[in-house]
This record gives sequence, structure tokens and C-alpha cells, in this order.
Amino acid sequence: MHKGLSREKIVLAAIEVLQKNGLASFSLRALAESLNVKAASLYKHFKSMDELTVAVALKVYEEFDVLREEAVAQAKTRQEAMLALAMAYKEFAYAHPSFYHLLLVLPKMDKQELELVTARIYAPIIEAINMYKLDDEAKAHWTHIYFATVLGFMVGKGSGLSSCSHVNTTMSFRLAIRNIISALESLEREQLARASYLQEDNAN
Repeated sequence: MHKGLSREKIVLAAIEVLQKNGLASFSLRALAESLNVKAASLYKHFKSMDELTVAVALKVYEEFDVLREEAVAQAKTRQEAMLALAMAYKEFAYAHPSFYHLLLVLPKMDKQELELVTARIYAPIIEAINMYKLDDEAKAHWTHIYFATVLGFMVGKGSGLSSCSHVNTTMSFRLAIRNIISALESLEREQLARASYLQEDNAN
């Protein structure tokens, strides 16, 4: 095993290579060259590229968690918290273009690795959606809708498609999230009213 080489050092180097060259040019050979070691040395710490990608994704999320917690902590209402969370995802992805690339390759991982990373990705969103008194099915649907909306803007920015529009994409993003919040508020009132009606009906 190469002296001084560790999983942590490899992961940090991988993040630097990804940020510098992008996912398309990322390989174990390029990573090994940045560390001045042979590619075979990396396999002593990671069994496969997928395992390394999982470790990189989780490390990236450590940095994102700090940004997210700081943003949400300043929110005074759940509506502000929902918007702050979305903006934290967006700003982090814009500052780290390789971030959204990682999300796009996750489906290629095996089931166990995919579940590990997606659980980490969805955890803050699930926590946010849980602020609303909805049934489990509605919570599941709106968790996916919220994430798909955020990811859509991230991909649009990364692909350059958003630059084709003459509108302010940040304003568009805020509008999309506010529409989600409005829908959640409306659905919550509807479900609470229905539950109250059924409770009264059963009492009679």
C-alpha cells in the first residue's frame, strides 16, 4: 500500500479532479496521476469506481450539509425553510458543477450503493416535507416533486440550456418553489379538513 495514501486523501483528490476536469474526463488514471501514484494503488482502498463515487458523493454532502443547515437555521417559518433549502441546493450546485454530474451517474451504481447515497440526498427534503401534515403517500409524491424541480434547474444550468432563456432563472426557480409551497399549504388544509369531517362523522 502506497505510503501516505488513504481513503480520505483519495476522496479529496477525486473532488479536486472532478471540479477541475469534469465528470467526462474523470478516471482512475487521472486521479492516480494527480496523486502521483499508480492506478493499481487506488484499488487497495476502493474496490471499484462506483465505491469511490459513493465516497465522493457523501463527502460532497458533508460540505453541503453545512451550507444547508446555515441557510435553514435563518428561516422563521416553514415556508422560508422550504425556500432556503431549495436555494441552498441551487447555490451549492452552481458553485460546484460536478455536483449535479454525480447525481446523474448515481443510477449506474448497484442497489445498495444507490440507496446509501439517495438516502443522504433525500433526507433534508423529507425533513422539510414532514413539516406539513399530509398522509404518507402525499409526502412521498411531493418529496419527489420538490427534488425533481431542484434537479431540473441544476441540470439546466449545467447543460447551458438555461442560458438560452432571456428570463432571470433565479426568479423562475423561486417561483417554482413558491408554487410547490402553495400546493403543499393547500393540500394540507384539504387533508386536515377531510380528516376533521370524517372524525365528526364517526362521532355521530
